[in-house]
Parts: sequence; C-alpha cells; structure tokens
Amino acid sequence: MPICYAVNQSFPLVSARVQWSVPSVHAKNSVKLAIAFTNHAEHPLPVAGIDLTFSDPRLNQPVSLEQPVLLEPESEAAFCLVMDLVVIQELTVEELHLHLGHAPNKLRLDYALKSEHAGAGSWNTGTALAKLQSAELNKGPSKHVHDNELCSVMLERPMVQVLPPPATLVLEVEHQAPVLLFEDFNINLSISTNADQLSSGRISFGLPEGAKDELQILDAEKQVLDEILLSDMLPGTRLEVPIWLRATVGVGTVLTVSCGYTTHQGFNQLVQIPVELAFKNPVHVQFHFLDAASGLELQPATLPDGSSAAQLNPGSNVIMLAQFTCSSQHALQLLSITPELSFGTASELNGIEQSGLVLEPNDGFSASWLLVPAPNQLEPSHLTVAHLELCYKRGHGTSDQHPQAQFSVPIPAISTPKLPVEAYLSPGPEQYVCGEAASMTVHISNLSSVGLKFLISVDMSQDFLVSGPTRLHTPQLEPGASFQETYSMIPVKTGQVLLPTIKVKPTPETSQVFDSWWTGTVPLEDHLAGLVSVEQTSFVHPPGVHLY
Repeated sequence: MPICYAVNQSFPLVSARVQWSVPSVHAKNSVKLAIAFTNHAEHPLPVAGIDLTFSDPRLNQPVSLEQPVLLEPESEAAFCLVMDLVVIQELTVEELHLHLGHAPNKLRLDYALKSEHAGAGSWNTGTALAKLQSAELNKGPSKHVHDNELCSVMLERPMVQVLPPPATLVLEVEHQAPVLLFEDFNINLSISTNADQLSSGRISFGLPEGAKDELQILDAEKQVLDEILLSDMLPGTRLEVPIWLRATVGVGTVLTVSCGYTTHQGFNQLVQIPVELAFKNPVHVQFHFLDAASGLELQPATLPDGSSAAQLNPGSNVIMLAQFTCSSQHALQLLSITPELSFGTASELNGIEQSGLVLEPNDGFSASWLLVPAPNQLEPSHLTVAHLELCYKRGHGTSDQHPQAQFSVPIPAISTPKLPVEAYLSPGPEQYVCGEAASMTVHISNLSSVGLKFLISVDMSQDFLVSGPTRLHTPQLEPGASFQETYSMIPVKTGQVLLPTIKVKPTPETSQVFDSWWTGTVPLEDHLAGLVSVEQTSFVHPPGVHLY
C-alpha cells in the first residue's frame, strides 16, 4: 500500500541542515560537508538522493545513493560529502534538494539557506521553497541510518573560507649582525620551491620613509639593486641570492624583503620577511691636540656653528693624538689611517704596521702625528677642512669573506689665515707722572688687495687729558699702504688709573668691499677690535717723581 501525506504550508515534512567540518581550508585541500535530515512524519521516509547548490555554481552536483536510505520517524540521518576545493573564495551552501521515494515516483523537497544563517556559526536549518500539499510514496525496504559522528562533534557552520594554499615558496634571510657603518654588509637570500612549479616572481625591498638615504642595497657587482626577477623554477629547487647593504648613518632600520610569485597552477602569492638591522659604528675616535713646543693641550675653540675645534695657528706646530676604540661586536683589521689636511702637512709619529692591526671588541689603539700648519696666506680662505681616512675590514686574517671598507672621521681642528689688515698701538710708558705728557700712536696697515678706509675714535677717560682728534676718518689706504696717528695724553690723577681707549673700525663702505673680497669667518671689525680696542690700566705717580 502506498503511504499518503497531506501537509499544509507551515508543516515541514523533513527538515535539513548542513555543516562544514572546518571554518577555513587552504586551497587544493579536501574538506568535509555534513548533511543532516530529520523526519517529522509518522512513517519512515526513503531518501533516494540529494542535490546541492553552492555560491560557486561550478561545484553544484547531485549526491546519489546506491539505494534509498530509510529515515525513521522523528529521527535524524546524516551524510558526509568530501570535496576538493581549489578556488580561493567564501563558499556557501545556498540550496539543498532532497529526493524521497523510489523511481519513478520520487518526491523532491527544496530548501534554501536562511539569510540569518549566511555567516559562519549556526547550522543551515533550511526553508522550504515549495511546501508539499499532497504526495504518495512507495514504501521501500527498511534500513536504519545511524547519526554520522561528524555531525555531533562539530561546530555549526554553513560557510567555509577557502584560503590560498600554503606558500609554495620558502624565503629565508641570513646575515651576521650587526651592520657596521660604511662596510658592504652581506645578506644571503635563499628561495626554495615546494611541490609546485614557480612560473614567475619578483623580489623587492622596502625601507621606512627616510631610511633610503641611510641604506643602499647592492648586487654582487656593488651596483644599486631595486629588484630581482625570477623565472621558471621547478619543484624542489633552491636558489641562493647574495645581496649587499651599505649603511652610512643612523642606528638601525627594518628592511622588508618581499617575494611575489605565480605558480604553475596560477596562484598569485606574496611572502614577506621583515629583517631588523642594527647599525654600529666600527671605530670610535677621540682626538687630543698638544702644542709641540710646550706639550700643553690646546683648549678647543667654539666655532660659529656651535661645534668645538682646536685652533691651529700658522707657524706653530701641533701634535695630534688620536685614540681608536673598536666598538664592533666583531674583531676588526685596521688596514690604514691617513690624515687629509687642507691647511698643512701631517707627519706620522707612531701608527700601525704596514700589515695592519687587529682590534678585538673594546680594544684600544693610539696613533699620533705632527701637524705643521702652512704659512699664513694673504688670500681669502674658507674655514679649513681636515679628516682621517680609515680603511678596515671585519674579522681576522686575509679572508675575502668580508670586503674592505673605508670611511672618514672629521678632525676637530681648524687653521684660518690671519686677516690681511694690521693695527696696533705703539708702546707707551709703563707708568706715568701726574701732569707730564706722554704720547701713544695707532698704526694701521692694509695688506689686502683692495682699498680700505677706517674710523679712529677715542673713548675719553676722566683720569687723562687727551690732545688729538677724538674721531678721525683715515684717507683711503690703497693695497700695501699704512697710516698712523699720534695722541698726547696728560694724566690728572695719581694711583691706578684707566687709560683712554683708542678704537679702529672699518667704514661701512669698507666693510662691504672687504666682505665681498674676503671669505673668512672672522668679521674685519671684530678682528680690529681684538687688536687695539682693549681697555688698559696704568699707575700714575705724584708730580716731581723722576721715573728714569
């Protein structure tokens, strides 16, 4: 006898649920899809087949059973479908079609994924697309279906995330930290392919903003390297790629090595490795300057830019002592140390052997030179520049594993030519007698190659009477010309007194002409002030005293 059912729009004859075994899976791997049915009728129902509709229609397929499975009343049966997923996507079961009964009188029930279950989490309980009004099923053979164990232990998820396959390419970076400044630092990149064939690829290098001026990336020929292109690589291939880094400033940065590639199966992937680089100054240098005649250390002078340097005077020899300390974590070979001076000559007093000197970490070494500043030149000159040229290599012995590196260390010493204008006061008496006149003469010589004018002025003292002009403009002194003016001074007070101050200044026109010709660092007015505009005191005896 056939079994007859009459159902209304709200009665689900059979409810259906689906569930993926995992929330995500790498492409080219298998995943399980569990399908469960619950019979809400009073009689067993034979399940003959299942059709699945996915968000990717290429995966739509029927699930055929060798013979119908009998679904007992108020019981649940589960089926497990194993699928191989290749396309990277979010894959969802959208519809399920259940076939009940025996051919040719099969009954089809259609189910759709509920919208509120569109994400991972709950089972897809299904919503009937067409409710059954009446149907007739032939009773088939009795066969009990046990619950599939897969359904009872898994989380409920109707969607699976298909991820890119595990990296086909393995990128490795090897280097021996730290990076020493100025050296060509070796980094080895190795690329290995797994089971897939690599059809093309590109290795690129990324640096933080602003670090590109601090670090250069070089190839084996020491040329600037932007990228490395890869072509066909068979499975199981390993490729070694050496690169070189050259850092000149800074304390460190992060170098990102990226490899984008395409496999023979058409997968596009990107592998990245951040490489933290610490920069280290290989050698710390400290300078001392001693007067060659007295052996006393020269006190540093403050330069216009705020830095300090030893002031070397032409004609005065100086001993320069340089103390070197290995600040690297590795042994260094100092191959040569050469002073480069623009203001004179340097003769080595003691240094390193011709074969070089090995410094272990924190080891120290001293070298010294006799500096002879060149004779004073009457031509304009900038602030002179000097530096030490150091050549070194990392490690011991003569191995070529690490190349030679060369860098400069500024020498904090300057020698500036004396300004080509002379001014001085002729010596007056060491002591005075009240009421007796004495003379003082100011001398000015123009040793430049341009015409100059000057203003001579006298700051009066209440202790003296002065005979002579208190403000005097000199005539224009042509190159090589001189001028002098004599003043008579009569002391009017006994004891320790302040002498009148005579000042010499260039006129505004002279300052402009002189500055356009002379490019030194000391203004002409300051130079003259240091020569003559100095306050002086002397002792005045009472009248009638004979000093000589």
